[in-house]
Amino acid sequence: ISEDPDPSKETSIFWHIPKSGGTTAKSVAHCLDKATHVASDVFSWEGAWEDGAITSGKWAGDVVFSSMPSHAVMGLFQGTHRKGRMLAMFRHPIDRLISKFYYIQVATWENSYRPDLRGMDIVDWATDVNVDDNHLVNRLAGNLNRKMADEGQLQLAMATVRKYFIVGLMSEMDESIRRFNKVMGIDGSDLGCALGHSNSNSHPKVSCSLSLILVLNDL
Repeated sequence: ISEDPDPSKETSIFWHIPKSGGTTAKSVAHCLDKATHVASDVFSWEGAWEDGAITSGKWAGDVVFSSMPSHAVMGLFQGTHRKGRMLAMFRHPIDRLISKFYYIQVATWENSYRPDLRGMDIVDWATDVNVDDNHLVNRLAGNLNRKMADEGQLQLAMATVRKYFIVGLMSEMDESIRRFNKVMGIDGSDLGCALGHSNSNSHPKVSCSLSLILVLNDL
């Protein structure tokens, strides 16, 4: 990350963390693509692979979105002159999990759809049902055995983010998109690609009591 960006020789890899603003960022990228053709070939990694664009050797995209960036990197950059530039939008973990709890109750289009959770208390869900177990920390730390993350893994994860990622915050969406555009060499200030709320789901405001915070922090 200490090297200056060079969009002509780089492909931006956006780590799409669920319920952390990734769908909104992707919508903006598609809008910029239509307006400028600078961010041409905005792919999801999975879609590009299924379409044969990767394996055919014809892929020349400028930004790719993936929930599994390590797989994307291994598939895209072996034997090529291009480098990857990692981008990610982060969200407070408690806010992310609260959003996930309400989202999977109504998201009929998702494999994670869980209508049986309607009416369940969110603390009961966090304690007895949710299977998230510091998986973002484990992935960033290279802890592939999915062991319980400890302070050592946390420090490794933080070091990985500092060294490799252009960081955006969902709570600072405008500035995050501006930062991503800067890295990709795009001036989107006058293109009318307004931020919407793609894939958002309104839900009751949750009062984070101490017990809820403790439960979710364990995840």
